[in-house]
Amino acid sequence: MASDKELLDWLDKEAFDIALVNDDDGHWAVSNGGWQNVRVKGVPLKATFFIEDSDFYKTARKALSVAMIEWKESNKEE
Repeated sequence: MASDKELLDWLDKEAFDIALVNDDDGHWAVSNGGWQNVRVKGVPLKATFFIEDSDFYKTARKALSVAMIEWKESNKEE
C-alpha cells in the first residue's frame, strides 16, 4: 500500500478529476464517473457519482491506494 505522503502527492499533483466518497456506512471509494454543477460562490456544490459496490473499501487509505495504482496503470507510456 502507498504511504500517506505518496497518496497526498498523487492527489496534489496528478489526480485532478477524482472524488473520495463515503457511503455513510464506513466504506470509501474513489470515483471519476459522474457530474457536478458549476461551483458558484455561496451556492452549495451538488455532485452525483456512479460507483460499483465492489469499488468500496473499509478505509479511505485503501480506496485511494487502489485508485492510484489503477490510475498509474492506465497512464503508463508504452
